Amino acid sequence: MRCAVLYNGKKAENLQIAHQALYLLKAHGAVCEGVFGEPLELRQLAEIDFSGCEVAVVLGGDGSILAAGRALAPYGVALLGVNLGKLGFLAETEPEQLEEVIPQLLSGSYRTEQRMLLSGSLIRKDGSGESFVALNDLVINNLEYSRTVQLEVTVDGEMLHNYQADGIIVATPTGSTGYAFSAGGPLVAPGTDVLLLVPICPHSFFSRPLVIGPNSRVEICCHGSERGLLTADGQGCCALQAGDRLQIGAAEHHVKMVRFGEGHYFSRIKEKLYRNE
Repeated sequence: MRCAVLYNGKKAENLQIAHQALYLLKAHGAVCEGVFGEPLELRQLAEIDFSGCEVAVVLGGDGSILAAGRALAPYGVALLGVNLGKLGFLAETEPEQLEEVIPQLLSGSYRTEQRMLLSGSLIRKDGSGESFVALNDLVINNLEYSRTVQLEVTVDGEMLHNYQADGIIVATPTGSTGYAFSAGGPLVAPGTDVLLLVPICPHSFFSRPLVIGPNSRVEICCHGSERGLLTADGQGCCALQAGDRLQIGAAEHHVKMVRFGEGHYFSRIKEKLYRNE
């Protein structure tokens, strides 16, 4: 099995754990050579061709796993998340369990969980455009504090609503446990390919979260004089002006997450999200 080790280079202590993971992979027969022969910082991902890589051990928090998922999905690489952050909702294991889980990984004693991605195309009023990919969500809110934005939302060409709100979240089932959850959206099991539309503090009695099918196309048009801000997974962002349009649908590729044993999604929810209640 050809493997890579990816880590969040913003924290120096992560490098030591990355070298430990690489050592264990090699000791149990993994092929870690060439560009995969040393741990790779997440900032290097765009520069590397991961063709032929089967599994990437990703060391970091949920943000690191989101970044790795977006970059490696086109290559079909499965991600084993190792939690070095706080919540660690997307991670499968902890650093102290590496000696136990890496032999399981290399023996093939695991399954993969498919996670859908969002693809967003921003079309500006002047005709220029940008593209975005998100594993959690694409979010539009106001660039200035304490102001609402006016957003016209259509689904498959049919007018849905003209929102006056703090913003709107378009999320995947993976993102349903993040910002969408905090904004009052439903929890959705990860194997379900759907899109969530969750308005943020809407000024309306009837603006409820909406679940739509994976083949639907959502278009959000910015109106009014307020400037908006588009963010992808809370990491990439750009300013929006009146007349800009964002078209969103399911991406071509899925992210593959390594899981050991049978499904434990609901026990993870209770452990991670309800632990302080």
